[in-house]
Amino acid sequence: MISLIAEKSSLVQPHTPLPTVCRDTDDNNVLQLTESVQADYLITGDKDLLVLNIYQGTRIVAPAQFLETLDPADSGT
Repeated sequence: MISLIAEKSSLVQPHTPLPTVCRDTDDNNVLQLTESVQADYLITGDKDLLVLNIYQGTRIVAPAQFLETLDPADSGT
């Protein structure tokens, strides 16, 4: 499993300043990374990140919310 992840991933060094917007300061590193790679989504269960909803163009959503964007017919609503 580790070799598969290593094969399919790449190391990213953030090039943007460390933000100071999250109420849990440890989570600011995650926001910095999403900004650096211009991520469309940040999928998380972390409530300190979820309350932000969006950061620098990145939508911050729970896993179930993200699955609804993939196939709204399967959302169960």
